[in-house]
Amino acid sequence: MSSKSLRWLLTIVLAAVLLVGCGGGTTEELTFEVTWIGFWFNIPGVTLDPTEVVNQFFTNGADVVISGIDTTEAIVVAKQHADQGEQVYAIPYDYEGGCAEAPEICLGVPYFNWGPSYLDTAEAVINGTWQASFDWNGPNWDNLNDKETSHVGWINGPALGGEVPEVHTPTGSDLTPETADFVFGVILVGPKNDHGWSQAHYEGGLYLEENLPGSHMIVFESLNPADKPEATVEGVVDDMVAQGAQLVFLTSDEFEEDTVGAAEKYPDVTFIMVSGDDAWEDGQDFGKSPDNVGNIMGRMEDMKAIAGCAAALASENGHIAYLGPLINFETRRLVASVYLGAEYCWENYGDSDDWAGSLNEFIDGLASGSITVWEGPINLQDGTEYIAEGQVASDYEIWYLPQLLEGMQGASE
Repeated sequence: MSSKSLRWLLTIVLAAVLLVGCGGGTTEELTFEVTWIGFWFNIPGVTLDPTEVVNQFFTNGADVVISGIDTTEAIVVAKQHADQGEQVYAIPYDYEGGCAEAPEICLGVPYFNWGPSYLDTAEAVINGTWQASFDWNGPNWDNLNDKETSHVGWINGPALGGEVPEVHTPTGSDLTPETADFVFGVILVGPKNDHGWSQAHYEGGLYLEENLPGSHMIVFESLNPADKPEATVEGVVDDMVAQGAQLVFLTSDEFEEDTVGAAEKYPDVTFIMVSGDDAWEDGQDFGKSPDNVGNIMGRMEDMKAIAGCAAALASENGHIAYLGPLINFETRRLVASVYLGAEYCWENYGDSDDWAGSLNEFIDGLASGSITVWEGPINLQDGTEYIAEGQVASDYEIWYLPQLLEGMQGASE
């Protein structure tokens, strides 16, 4: 090859490199690792230990860990690694004050706001207008943190220029079942102060009490095989109804099957199965429950996509890890939403130094509809086409996602 030809070849190669570098994305591949511990929180001798799992994530090379369980191990362990000089970050889940455990490494938190759904349901029961329905309630994109109107939210953490909010805990009421005009029950799978899913539901009940004069909540904590193996949904409902409960919120899909029996036993009581789908006319379980059972769920998928985007922006090496609970439709679609958000932002903003600005651009795109992470082509983990190119996944396809997605590492079943 002549020197002129060699110079020409080098010029072409250099131009190609520069062109790739100007594309707004990174050439590194995204690694997305998922480990399921087996339940929503640690049960010694039954589940994997989430602390050990998170330590293993960092050993494997992850520099951002996202939690999908109800408790705080992910961010606590991440702080321990950061204190040793590692550049790592974490994203907790479920509770708006989650960054408080380790603000300096917290990128933000996606959380549920159950108060408005609880209040709307109670008022409909009192007015006699309640009918069984499946309500998959979304965010208020104009203000994700408006506690009156947004059923899910996202808060930028200090690592993204935000602040840990001063969480307002509703005061509730001073009434008793004997003095209240309206009594409702809330059955929690974990403790009411878990800084996660159960605390968010408990505070949703306090919000109802605060905003509905004359109401009183009966709360039962930690209905799970580890903490209270002798307790049953039917037994707890028996006690709540005996105290006058006209409405019962059951806050875990673990309770779904037993809710049917309780609802058949008490046809004059309204039961709300959170995260269930028995009242969804297009759902797989429609018709399996009596007419006094309804469903509510927060549309968390977009908030989890935001979490994935934040992780991708902060990751230096593109290795993101997800601490998962158990495997079912709900947990698959949530972690898949994290992955899709991470993939989008890794490819489009991977070289950005303005993390907060890029994340805001992503959020604005989700709000306007100009960005839809559930748009095809999307393949399942086994390579099967799930959403064709140019098509957008339906609610049914998102809700009943049968596997993890192609590009994700971890078990689908």
